Amino acid sequence: MFAVAVLSVLIVGMGAWIVWLMTEKAALLKLLHTDELTGVKTRRSFFEAVRKRHNKSSNETKRRLVFIDMDSLKMLNSAGGHYAGDQALREIGAALNSFCFKGEYVGRYGGDEFLLMLTDDPLSVEHRLTVLNQSLEPSHRFTWAHASFQPDQDMETQVNALSLSVLTQKNEQTRFFSDSF
Repeated sequence: MFAVAVLSVLIVGMGAWIVWLMTEKAALLKLLHTDELTGVKTRRSFFEAVRKRHNKSSNETKRRLVFIDMDSLKMLNSAGGHYAGDQALREIGAALNSFCFKGEYVGRYGGDEFLLMLTDDPLSVEHRLTVLNQSLEPSHRFTWAHASFQPDQDMETQVNALSLSVLTQKNEQTRFFSDSF
């Protein structure tokens, strides 16, 4: 009888331990796939989702890779501390998550930079991004570049080309404003 009682306690204890392990695993997977601050996919998770999606439907032609860079994060951090910047990142993350349709992805590339994989034609993407950007507070707005996603090319190379395009846009805007005065 004692052995049965001990065995029962061990089984219940092991069951509780298994439940705890499963809960911890779920929490770790969430940290692996979701950026803690913004609530969007992590960079790694974004790339995995795009690759997995592409492998399932390689004949999909209307895929746009978008690179977004917030315009005023440094200013927000300088004026209101990092809490203000973090709040802006949270808000832009929520806006981008809501912006995406089913089958589209948003991920945080790093700092105040985000990636989107959209399933729309170039003019629709441009219109959607313009409307989204205008709906944000001026301090939360961003500069973006997008191009047709090329599944046969390295994704990091494509992202880098878009990031350079965004930097060029920002440099031109800065030069325009400084030349205007």
